[in-house]
Amino acid sequence: ILGEAGLDRYEISNFARPGRECRHNLEVWYGRPFLAVGPAAHSFDGHSRWANPADLEAWLRGDPPVEDALEPEARAVEILITGLRTVNGWTRNQFRDATTFDFLELRGPRIELLRKEALMRLKNDRLCLTKRGLLLADYAARELI
Repeated sequence: ILGEAGLDRYEISNFARPGRECRHNLEVWYGRPFLAVGPAAHSFDGHSRWANPADLEAWLRGDPPVEDALEPEARAVEILITGLRTVNGWTRNQFRDATTFDFLELRGPRIELLRKEALMRLKNDRLCLTKRGLLLADYAARELI
């Protein structure tokens, strides 16, 4: 129905007219830096992520954010998974540029398992979820962790 109305699916649960996709979501999904404000908001500078206090009073007091520290490989897996929320997924070069890792070296056997289950496709160096994979994205993410 949405496609007939001129809206294309560009991530798991979002549709938009071409060129009108939510830029903030795409920045987050592809591991680019973002700054968030307010209680419980998370920010990412490209290396570290931190969360503002969830409690409104603590946030108003100016309590400092808490760093969410991950090793580079774990952060790369997280970025792999969030980028796969999009219909376009990742090219190997895009992922390398974003993380310095190669997704096949990082999670090759798990990617192959998801390909055999028809949840993921790798074609011309582009890795993405299939239509069925988008419906089972949480399962695919769990398998990649």
